[in-house]
Amino acid sequence: MKNFILIFTLIVFLNFCFPGTERLKPINEIDNKKITINHKSKFYPLYAVENGVEGGVTAVFFLDETGRIINYKILESTDSIFIKSSIDYLYNFKFEKPLQRIMDKPYITKIKVYFIYKL
Repeated sequence: MKNFILIFTLIVFLNFCFPGTERLKPINEIDNKKITINHKSKFYPLYAVENGVEGGVTAVFFLDETGRIINYKILESTDSIFIKSSIDYLYNFKFEKPLQRIMDKPYITKIKVYFIYKL
């Protein structure tokens, strides 16, 4: 019980001294993003546009302290023709370096992205 009271007191103190830390995310928490790509985008596969194919891709990737992608994994895809386009999109997108809110210190973060390809 003493440990609980000590931890609770510490959390209240940190929230009082550092406003905004109540929303501080653990480093390993996943950010979820949804990106819709329409047929006019250069990332929509031409074959899919010509044949009226829509679909989606789910990918997970890590950003390093500078905002560069250091690793990615495709979790699922409705059609394999969207995989390369999704990877191209990731590597062409300029990410800001992820910062912890408590001290604006950069850290590695994991992001899950849902690509939706709509005509």
